[in-house]
Amino acid sequence: MHTPTKLLALIIPLALAACAVNTDVPSRVAVPPSFEQTGTQAGAIGQPENNLSRWWTTWQDPVLRDLVEQTLRENRNLAAAQATMQAAQAQADLADAARRPQIGAGANLYATGKQDNPLPNGVRQAAGSINPQLGQADFDNVNLRRAALSASWSPDIFGQKKSDAEAARQVALGEAERWHGAQLMLAAETAQHYLNARALEARQVQAAQRIGSLKNLLRYVQARFKAGHVSAYEVRQVEAQLAAAQAETATLDAQRAAHVRSIAVLTGQVPQGFRLPASGANILANLPAAPQGATPLDVLTRRPDVRAAERQARAATAKLASAKMDRLPRFDIQFAWSNGRIGLDSNLSSVAKSTGGLLSAGVTVPLFTAGRIRANIAAADARVQAAAAQYDNTVLTALAEVDSSYHLQRGLFDQRARAADATAQSSRQARQSRRLFELGKLTLDQALTAEINASQAQEALVRARLAEGENLLRLYQALGGGWQD
Repeated sequence: MHTPTKLLALIIPLALAACAVNTDVPSRVAVPPSFEQTGTQAGAIGQPENNLSRWWTTWQDPVLRDLVEQTLRENRNLAAAQATMQAAQAQADLADAARRPQIGAGANLYATGKQDNPLPNGVRQAAGSINPQLGQADFDNVNLRRAALSASWSPDIFGQKKSDAEAARQVALGEAERWHGAQLMLAAETAQHYLNARALEARQVQAAQRIGSLKNLLRYVQARFKAGHVSAYEVRQVEAQLAAAQAETATLDAQRAAHVRSIAVLTGQVPQGFRLPASGANILANLPAAPQGATPLDVLTRRPDVRAAERQARAATAKLASAKMDRLPRFDIQFAWSNGRIGLDSNLSSVAKSTGGLLSAGVTVPLFTAGRIRANIAAADARVQAAAAQYDNTVLTALAEVDSSYHLQRGLFDQRARAADATAQSSRQARQSRRLFELGKLTLDQALTAEINASQAQEALVRARLAEGENLLRLYQALGGGWQD
């Protein structure tokens, strides 16, 4: 076989292979068909997945809904992520444009008034015999006009530029997934601060009720002390409990205000002067059921972090393909055309004019690079392996987070149910103890203990509801809910 034929036999398959860029991710994770902890035995996990992308609408709280949607519209970090995504998309367009021919045009115009002839006398006389205008001592007008057209193209025979464009496209898609991930995180963060603010409001109400109850008890004990039925010790005992209750409430307002300011920042508003709107919905007492029905494949398809890791791995694979193409020839085609004229009189007649064109084609072949190409390929291959490992780890983390969130949700549901029972029982016990104390059938210690137990049970219920709500937010994130294109 002749050498040109051998070269052609090598080039044709490579050129055909360049028509498609393979960016498959070499994952070693065997995705299970279902999760382990999504059963329906717990009452909190019994509703089908419904509008997971806008989960906040299922909480039946208009204030929360409006705040989350304002966050998605106005948050500054989200705007920065969107701008980064748009910049990456522009870079992808730039990489794709490098595959196309480039055409340019230019024009020059120069004109001046009366000007001395710069030619020496001897040369001027000889030139005048050719063109009388060149023998003149000066020119009425001098003008120069030129037009040019150029074009260049580097044919992407082996697909290196296509690989570069595909890598840039995958990077842009990865930035889009990071933008989606920012939506997911910020929506959940807004809801988390909102739940904490409402929980602190509930604790403030409970604290005010407890303080009011202790004040009533103190007045009753003081009256009995004046009547000589109890000692000063009992009075000081109630006073101590009242002071402790008041001390516990001292920071509740500051804690709530911190969460409200965080909501202001998340929604793109100035914290000073921002007020959390009142809501008629008792959100902590009416938590929605956890969604179910999602499969591992659904989650991996929806989660932005998994999708971003996949895009990163695909970009690395495309860059590896581009690096391998450095071993192959590169082709270049250039074209140039120019037209110009020089005029030396007021009639603008030409003394010199020309038109010309140039077409060239070239090829560059790497002969000796001191191992640079081989080292670049090795580095690109290592980056592919790193990106694939990171993708696998992201997948494994996602699978674990879903089952962990579901598992904890069932436990928190049971905890909240038991806390509600304990609150109801301790509240009845406190009311009965108060009446029995007033009838003289219980000591003050027993009545105070019942009051303290009831107060602690109420606070435990609020904390249990808050923990369940916060874990529900983590479950939404684990499932990949909370973002939209």
